[in-house]
Formats: sequence, C-alpha cells, structure tokens
Amino acid sequence: MNEAVTAEQAFNEASAGYELFGNKLEPFSAMRQATAAAMGLRFGLVDENDIFRVTVETLKQDKKEKTDLQFYNQMFQDVVFVLWLCTVKPSEVLKALRNTDKAKEKAFVWADDNNISIASSQYYTAAAVFFQIMTAIASSTAAPAPTEESGEDDDDPNE
Repeated sequence: MNEAVTAEQAFNEASAGYELFGNKLEPFSAMRQATAAAMGLRFGLVDENDIFRVTVETLKQDKKEKTDLQFYNQMFQDVVFVLWLCTVKPSEVLKALRNTDKAKEKAFVWADDNNISIASSQYYTAAAVFFQIMTAIASSTAAPAPTEESGEDDDDPNE
C-alpha cells in the first residue's frame, strides 16, 4: 500500500476519534496534543530503559494476551491524561493548558470515577485505546524525505 495513503488513512481514523467504555472520545487534536505535552506526556520520549513487562496477576485475568504486555515508566499518567483530554470539550482543554496542575487533578478524578487504576482491567482497556490513538497519530505524521547529499552545493550563498 502507498505510504501516503496509509498515512492519510491513519490520520482520518485518528481524527474520527475512538471509544472508551462505550463512550465516543473526542479526536486527539493538535490542541489536545499540546495540552497533553504541557501536562507531562512522555509517549514518544521513552527510551529502552523505561520499558518493562507487566507481571501483575490481575492483568492476566480474562484475556491471555495480557500476559506479555510492554509498558513504560509513567505510562499510567499518559493514558489518564490523553484519554481524559479526549473526553472534555475544547474549552476545558484550553483551561487545562492554562492550569496543568488543576487539569491533572481533574484527570485523576476522572480515572478514579472510571475505575482506572494501575492494575485494573479498565486500565488495560484504556491503555489499548491510548495505543490505538498514539499509533494512529504517529502513522499519520509525515516524516521528511531523506535528501541526497552530494557533498557539493553549487547554490551555496556562503561561498
């Protein structure tokens, strides 16, 4: 499949939004992305030392594919922040951008209200949706095409 078509399809899917616990989420728009970054989003900045395998027994219940998950340090807060931001109106997102401490408090209250705790099955469900969103965003981000460097530039203004 053409890379541009794949990126466009991923962008459209990400823009269309996702569902969590039967509720439609708002798209993870540029405003929501900027706010998540201001709140401390680590996704995309994680290195190999931050990744670990989940061995908590409660995550293994009900679904066998849960037994070999890779998570990263502070992923829980990333999941909570991103998904909470996708549940609120744009005006609330702007408030969150202006006051990230208050936004974090609201996000964790939302997590508690939805029984999302670090070892709950709700967290596993939320993390799966989080990864769908983040993968679609990453897939839709166009990377600059590599340029061929010949070592000589006839149009160099510095010469």
